[in-house]
Amino acid sequence: ELFIGDHGKIKQTCRELGLHTQGGHQQHKCFMRFEDQCGYKYLLNSASIGYANKFKSLLLCGSVVLYVREGMRHKEFYEYGLLPGVHYHAVDTAAEVPAAVKWLREHDEYARAVAEAGRARMASLDEAAVTGFMAELLTQYSKRQSFRVAPQPGAVRIDCEDDLWRHYALSHGWLSGYLTQDNASCLHPPRAGAVLSPPGWGGAYAGSKPRCYASHDLGPQAQPHACDFAQPFSTAESWEPDGAWPKPHPRARREWT
Repeated sequence: ELFIGDHGKIKQTCRELGLHTQGGHQQHKCFMRFEDQCGYKYLLNSASIGYANKFKSLLLCGSVVLYVREGMRHKEFYEYGLLPGVHYHAVDTAAEVPAAVKWLREHDEYARAVAEAGRARMASLDEAAVTGFMAELLTQYSKRQSFRVAPQPGAVRIDCEDDLWRHYALSHGWLSGYLTQDNASCLHPPRAGAVLSPPGWGGAYAGSKPRCYASHDLGPQAQPHACDFAQPFSTAESWEPDGAWPKPHPRARREWT
């Protein structure tokens, strides 16, 4: 069964409407929480805008995940540690999904093994594993580095966790949901006696925003017009050229500094 819902418009879940057992195509009628999706034996992972960030969550359900390769132009780092036919079942296009589900029903032992392997692999990716991956990545990268590291013109300084959120958040909702306003995350704690106040809280944030071309997949099948300066997809991003301080679009509705 395939359930699709626009979370910005659809307010009720398929379970609330009694549609979770009806099957069929429920586009724009309802949406499904992950805990509801985990009640199904077969789950679908298909691309949204270049990739699907739900893949890791689907694997943790213990269901067999059908991975649609079509449209998957990007991968998250952990995907390189997964194998088709071992941790998930892959198909090339969405049109192949019905036949794949029929085949999985006929080969239930294989489907169960794939589901269990996928959940076990993803469950092992805890904070320590992610930290270890990043440490190894940076170590290997440094061995191949042939230049001296130096900040580029227009680069922004990230000193505390909140600096990162303030730089990347494109809406006030993101900020209110993730800001800690806690200097414990700062690489360079404030000096003793320093007067602290928002939005810095001892950090280095000064109103920067990610450049628009780095925030969107501008491919013809994704968001080709997202960085139209006259009709921007989001005014919080920056249209400043490389080398210039990345201030937000002039029509930004929020004072980010």
